[in-house]
Amino acid sequence: MDFDGQDSGDEPFITAVDNIQPYQFEPVVHIEQNEVSSQNQSDSSEENSEAESDSSDLQDSRMDNLAWCDCNHCTAMPTVDECLCCKEVGPVAEKMEDEDLDCITDHEGFTGNCLNRHVIEVSLYDFVERQDQ
Repeated sequence: MDFDGQDSGDEPFITAVDNIQPYQFEPVVHIEQNEVSSQNQSDSSEENSEAESDSSDLQDSRMDNLAWCDCNHCTAMPTVDECLCCKEVGPVAEKMEDEDLDCITDHEGFTGNCLNRHVIEVSLYDFVERQDQ
């Protein structure tokens, strides 16, 4: 069918691929809005630097004690990044709330999915393959 409603047999069919319009759904940034945003970012960066110094002190103390653990199953780890309670991870905490659990290690799927060597090995292969792409 033609644009004016008539059937045109000799025109090729237009596919969605032929009609690509990059960035058609991207929001338009107005100059005034951009200036206000950059001013807000500079104000918040000062606040963030103060908060970062406080949080670094707090994180260093994680390696010294287990006060940060809310599930009572955590153990001291060698790095600050590893000192993380399951209740601090949003999706994990939601799963625990759904099942009414104190710790994710109490979940019925934890042993089969997280402690099984073969499952972890297959997950590693999948992860490595996705990273190579």
